[in-house]
Amino acid sequence: MDVASVGTLVALVYARVDLFNAAAAIGCVVTFFILMTVAASLTRRTSLNIQGMQHAQLPPGSMGLLWLGETLQFLSSLRQGGPTKFMRERTLKFRSPIFKTSLFLHPAVVVQGADANRFLVNGENRQELRNSWPSFTLELLGWNAPPAVHGAQHKRQRQILSGCLGPGALQRVVGRAGTMTQKHVEAWWKDGERISVVKSVRNYAFHVAFSLLLGIEEEPALSEMERQFRSLAEGLAGLPINLPGSRFRKAIRARDQLRRQIDSAIRQRQNSAAAVDGEVSEELLSQLILARDENGCALSLEELRDVTLTLIVAGYDTAATTLTFALKFIEENPSCRYRLVQEHEGIASQKSAGERMSWADITNMRYTWAVLQETMRLRAPALGGVKETLKDIQYNGYTIPRGWKIFYTMAATHQNDEYFKNPSKFDPSRFEIGKLQKERLQPLSYVPFGIGPHACKGIDFARMSTSLYIHHLIMAKHKWTSLEPNEKISCLPMLTLAKGYPILVSS
Repeated sequence: MDVASVGTLVALVYARVDLFNAAAAIGCVVTFFILMTVAASLTRRTSLNIQGMQHAQLPPGSMGLLWLGETLQFLSSLRQGGPTKFMRERTLKFRSPIFKTSLFLHPAVVVQGADANRFLVNGENRQELRNSWPSFTLELLGWNAPPAVHGAQHKRQRQILSGCLGPGALQRVVGRAGTMTQKHVEAWWKDGERISVVKSVRNYAFHVAFSLLLGIEEEPALSEMERQFRSLAEGLAGLPINLPGSRFRKAIRARDQLRRQIDSAIRQRQNSAAAVDGEVSEELLSQLILARDENGCALSLEELRDVTLTLIVAGYDTAATTLTFALKFIEENPSCRYRLVQEHEGIASQKSAGERMSWADITNMRYTWAVLQETMRLRAPALGGVKETLKDIQYNGYTIPRGWKIFYTMAATHQNDEYFKNPSKFDPSRFEIGKLQKERLQPLSYVPFGIGPHACKGIDFARMSTSLYIHHLIMAKHKWTSLEPNEKISCLPMLTLAKGYPILVSS
């Protein structure tokens, strides 16, 4: 949730324009490039002017071609599976893990490694840096969403979310989540059928997040909200051009519809009793409404709305991406599946008929969590994050000017043999408790949920929803075979498998 997905930034340049006719499309493209040129001109004339830093020691690197910078090269790397190629080439060329560049109309510095992650965390804590998301993304999510706020407001949100998304709160909803997951698997996974894993897990991720947050389980309402959500997601992955027929205009309408649904749910719960017979409501939204920070302050109506929408988007991205690749790794590693079967049959054997899942069951899925953690190491849901300097700062002997962007990626540590042995190998055992105790991870080397004060607070929610999916899939005795075994990875704008991971289900 805190991580500004590089894929989202990519959309500023590389998404298709979906307009009502060709003339409008041409007009949008022309307008977009004019706006980019103006923005670049303004950028160069402000504090970001490199010539004004003549006496400062900037990192080595290249600012690329005029206002385009090195954006096209970066996009080319993403089309080949991620930012690693772009970063490796420049690291070797400039013989430095830190280099300057220009991406998406902004002078930027790319940093790599656990020490660099620590520098970013400390800089944000000292208020020398701040989390940076594209303004059009925040317009769709809301200006009171966690990625958009800073200072005291963000501290209050962070405290409240930590309590409402932690194990204590999730214990109240995990039983219902398990029932929903079982129904999904029964509806989607049937012997002899061909399905798209990507479509299945995206449907599941949305329904679980929306239902557990708002308490809505009626299929007609969920289907309509999912349709609106898809329009919003396409807007987040499209050009921010607000003209009739554009994806962005459709996304704004979808956002407004989702907001009305969320506002209605908030008012309904505010007007009803918050607790029944001493039991706190199962809906996470009710818990958010009741929650207070250390000073007794609650979230405002606008914050509740924007926080809820952001949680739905974040839960969707994390669960859908992680489950897609986890199932791919499980298919390719029979020994992994064997251990999962043993673990989940053992958990099921301890349950009585009709007994719902509990948080204790989730914590007992230790090997499952190791599989999911290893999946997020190799295929992190967010490719990276962006911070912005609030003053001239020093790092490794270099000056990073005020107003510059600083990019970091998960792959810089996740797929680096300095931090993980045989980093390209899928090996869940590296996250098993015994091995972790012997070979402790270097701090800030494993960062799938981001770094710093804006790191995602939804790790326990993600663990619950993804673990439940694997549990019910395993207990249904399903196996699956890819119909596109050499399917390529796509990173534009969201990490996934390019053809939707089509499979044949067997039991």
